[in-house]
Amino acid sequence: MRAILCSAFLVSSLLHGQLWDQRADVGMALLDATGFAVGEHGFVFGGHDGATAQNILWRYTPSLDVWGSAGTFPGTIARACAGAALDGKGYVYGGRTGVGGQYSSALWSFDASTFQWTRKASKPGVGLAYSSAFSMNGILYVFGGSTPSNSYSNELWAYDPGTDQWTIRASLPAAGRSGTIALSLGGKGYIIGGNDASANFASRDVWEYDPAIDSWTRKSDMPGPERRTGCGFVLGGLAYAGGGWDGSDRFTDFYSYDPLTDVWTAISDFGGFGTYTPVGFATDNAGYVATGGASSGASAQCWAYVKGAIGLQEQADERFRPFRNGSEIVVDGWKQGRVGRFRVMDTDGRMVAEGSITRGRIALGAVANGTYVLNLIEPNGALFSWKFVVLE
Repeated sequence: MRAILCSAFLVSSLLHGQLWDQRADVGMALLDATGFAVGEHGFVFGGHDGATAQNILWRYTPSLDVWGSAGTFPGTIARACAGAALDGKGYVYGGRTGVGGQYSSALWSFDASTFQWTRKASKPGVGLAYSSAFSMNGILYVFGGSTPSNSYSNELWAYDPGTDQWTIRASLPAAGRSGTIALSLGGKGYIIGGNDASANFASRDVWEYDPAIDSWTRKSDMPGPERRTGCGFVLGGLAYAGGGWDGSDRFTDFYSYDPLTDVWTAISDFGGFGTYTPVGFATDNAGYVATGGASSGASAQCWAYVKGAIGLQEQADERFRPFRNGSEIVVDGWKQGRVGRFRVMDTDGRMVAEGSITRGRIALGAVANGTYVLNLIEPNGALFSWKFVVLE
């Protein structure tokens, strides 16, 4: 067998402040995808690869920086859907087959513990594409979207998973729109920007929804250019939003929003290239932005916005140069007698091998063809990871 080096070392280090950090690409380049986070994992669902609509659910494990398939969607439409997580499950609503094609009003739930999809009650009314979803207090909310007649909805619908029923709530007191950024924070929902059918099919207004009184309140506009199909995530009590486009320019600017002060603050620009319909989600101490439509087509990029002191910084490390040698992994540069630990994981996060390393040699034995991650843990706790592919 032989192994092909897939990426440089990833060095876990103290990173003071906040930054964008490139992570492993999603398993497929996609635009018009959606996503959510459940527990420690992030998920990117469906979308279009530039030629064909896709029905794969991709799962990201931040601790390994690895994407793997969580199976395929049993429904028929998986492009331009709305997605959100609620009580340990992911929900996907609506979508379309293409411009002028079939539109969906279906709702599906995904159980991340069993990898099972379940069809739920369809939302009343016509099918919608580019709707947005957020969840809070045990309820899933679906807002707006484009209709088969190319009009834009300003309706808000609430779905109760306990009763499997939908209820219409107060409509947005503004123009209908699609492709908004939707978030929930502090028991309230937020709708940001979107295609409002104005001259440039983009906006920057921000609306807060209070479910206790079923009412909307206009908040401070998001800075920067008007946009649609951007993305966002919630991290450390703040909302983060950015990206998207206005039909011609794709944006990389990002901002944080404090709902207590109604103040927007510019953060560092997104580390990758600008896209429309990127997917945003957050787990643990980082927010993630992945995939999206770029000038060259669909994108597989994934970047993390690290908040706080601990992060994962990708950089080449010249001390260690691992390679396969038969049934062993030889870590060239590992000092003789230096005691450390190793773990080898597959893309589903299953342990393949683990143990101590003292001579720079790891007895791996026979493993099936596939992608693996080797983690080396030094005596001081520093973590180095190496991705490799085993081929016969």
